[in-house]
Amino acid sequence: MGEFRRNGLLGTTRRLPYYLKHHRTYLGLLHNRPPAADQNSFDICPLALRDIRLHPDLTGGGSTINVKVSVVIPTLNAGPEFVWMLRKLRTQLAVREIEIVVVDSGSRDTTVQIARDAGASVIEILPEEFTHSHSRNIGADNATGDYVLFMVQDAYPIGSYWMYGMLRYLLDHADQGLVAASCAEYSRSDSDMMYDSMINTHYRFLGCLDYDRIGEYCGDDHMSLRSRGQLSDVSCLISRECFQQFRYRGNYAEDLDLGIRLIKSGKSVAMLASVKVIHSHNRPAYYYLKRSFVDVIFLVGMFDDFSYPHCESLPGLLAGIESTATTISEWLSELETKRSKQTLSVQLDIWIRHSRRSASPLQKKGSILLGDEQLNTFISDMASRYLGSKDAVSGSVALSEARHFSDSFLARLEHFNKFAADVYGKQDEVLQHELGDVVRKTFASAVGSALAFYWLDHKQIEDPDYVTAQLIHNELAAGV
Repeated sequence: MGEFRRNGLLGTTRRLPYYLKHHRTYLGLLHNRPPAADQNSFDICPLALRDIRLHPDLTGGGSTINVKVSVVIPTLNAGPEFVWMLRKLRTQLAVREIEIVVVDSGSRDTTVQIARDAGASVIEILPEEFTHSHSRNIGADNATGDYVLFMVQDAYPIGSYWMYGMLRYLLDHADQGLVAASCAEYSRSDSDMMYDSMINTHYRFLGCLDYDRIGEYCGDDHMSLRSRGQLSDVSCLISRECFQQFRYRGNYAEDLDLGIRLIKSGKSVAMLASVKVIHSHNRPAYYYLKRSFVDVIFLVGMFDDFSYPHCESLPGLLAGIESTATTISEWLSELETKRSKQTLSVQLDIWIRHSRRSASPLQKKGSILLGDEQLNTFISDMASRYLGSKDAVSGSVALSEARHFSDSFLARLEHFNKFAADVYGKQDEVLQHELGDVVRKTFASAVGSALAFYWLDHKQIEDPDYVTAQLIHNELAAGV
């Protein structure tokens, strides 16, 4: 019904061969989460009676907790704002003693000196030694506190009782088996729409957008493990004794891996909304492409039940990506030259509806001007780089694959628009610029995911398309 509403009778009929061919994937998705075609995931849930914990700065703090907390921070060229973070950590109240351990992997700015001037212990490692797990494990090994608080170099605690609030929550819920806690992020003022939407979605999924949440093991399906076992290294507090039993492992999503292992062992972990850190990023579009590629590969590798759509035609996929990029370039040009009197949400909805009614996803040929040079170059050259040519693509399988990519991109835009509808009103120059940024970054994320699906289908060395798949992997997985 959702597809019928989005695409109309003719559009849904055109897509029926793809739905039928991939029916196992769709059944797997329905098995993992209930159908919610008509549900707006950004709607405010009805209020329910539950305990609400206020930030301790609002209640006057509390009595000093007689423990030592070691803050472990991996760094690389942290920049001038790093001194503010260290100062804020040093002035936290109601904790007996605070130790700061910085693990630096080759900074060329003043990061190391700033850390030493702030009284931090500094451990210097070579850049090639760095992994997200290794650097944090080294920091914990050199920490002397009762608790270890893992952070990142660009997170800023809110309030003077922030650390106390996290520690107090752990101690108050120890009888529930709680051993680790992270807190939610509050975006910086220079954060973009894309990041704000992603954070909102993420915390709704985790159940900690408005309330503190304690997660425990309740099943091995990936939705339960991810929603209940999530920790975040933006801020993660855990007793040093417990951490040394589990430690970090791997070089990607080490915080999620730790949380899942903790709840599988019978312990509980928390994500807090009552205390927060200021933290966000404003990444270029090409970064989202690479990050999405790696995210998909990690999730499929970590969870046996993680379903994904299979790519039947690389030429069709690449042609669909290029055609969609041409359409987006036209949209962006329209944004730059015409001031819309419509709200952001209405304008985006019109674009989406028009694109879904398009007869063919391969009809667009033209300039690719997405506002990100790396992304422009990648999209323009990918067919010749991966296929050896940019010949016209035809055939029902290729057409179906191209249409599926277009649909997946538009579905992501629809999701963002549900968030935007209740947040942004009449457009101005700032909103128009931000809308263009959302569109190009959403497109980049869709490209990364689609190419990851292709790699997953052809990653075996005996596969005839292995060489091409590995070429894609080597380019997109590097440096993330």
